[in-house]
Amino acid sequence: MKVNAIINSDQTTLAKCESGDMLLFAAKMMTDQCVNAIVILDKDGTLEGILTDHDIIKALTSNNGNIGNISVSQAMTSDVVTCTPEENLAGALDLMGYHKIRHLVVVDKGEVLAIMSIKDILRRLHEDEQLELNVLKDVVIAMKASSAA
Repeated sequence: MKVNAIINSDQTTLAKCESGDMLLFAAKMMTDQCVNAIVILDKDGTLEGILTDHDIIKALTSNNGNIGNISVSQAMTSDVVTCTPEENLAGALDLMGYHKIRHLVVVDKGEVLAIMSIKDILRRLHEDEQLELNVLKDVVIAMKASSAA
């Protein structure tokens, strides 16, 4: 299964802001949209970074709890790990594990499409396993019914 199966299923969200925005504004946006990461885009839509809940926690602890005067650019991660929609889910999980991250930015031909979390991948894998179990149960029921007849 590929990443595009997840990003095309509306399980992912593309929350975004600009590097000059204030960190408190970005944190509120993340809270309002119920996401743990947002992409940072310039005015042309080019990816500049990613801001995660972990980045905000680091900013809070290094500034004694005061993030009122910190910009997104001061807290974001500039070295963004990305994948394409054609990446296999196993490859996406490997990237996350290798880089010790929980979010991947999905990019296609320079366009940012989505942020995919490890939770999104695990949810999809669980749904597929549940579907397989249901099919197997139906096969067993059909086999029992045909052998009883």
